[in-house]
Amino acid sequence: MNPDQVKFIGKELQVGLSSEEHALYFHGESMLPFLREGDLLIVRPIAFDDVQRGDIITYRNGDKFPTQRVFEKHKHLLSMRCDNWKKFTNDVNPDDVLGRAEAQCRDGQWITMSSAKWQRAARRSLRRALIRAWRRALQSRLRSAKRRVRL
Repeated sequence: MNPDQVKFIGKELQVGLSSEEHALYFHGESMLPFLREGDLLIVRPIAFDDVQRGDIITYRNGDKFPTQRVFEKHKHLLSMRCDNWKKFTNDVNPDDVLGRAEAQCRDGQWITMSSAKWQRAARRSLRRALIRAWRRALQSRLRSAKRRVRL
């Protein structure tokens, strides 16, 4: 086994074994304002059937382990979105799901997915994403109607 494979397996095990003592470090701006650089996360393994819209999921994507919000759940696929990157979406297969973020720590304060703050953030993020998708669909239909009228 080459060193890159060992490193990859080590990272995957770290996700599966996260806890308060071994929390995962979140980096980047993709999930602002809910998650930000330096937040600690506890990610617990989850069965694909138990994943729900609004959950924050860590998954395999090549040699990386992104953490994003579930926008839609299909029979054999999750459509993922970042809270902060409006146009970015990613489809994830069930085999690539590593776990669901269930707790977050910022400035020494832990919150869990059952807290009101966490649930408000999930609702707000999904509402914004749905509004954006609805607007894009409406704009597309309007452009199409305008083209037909010109002909």
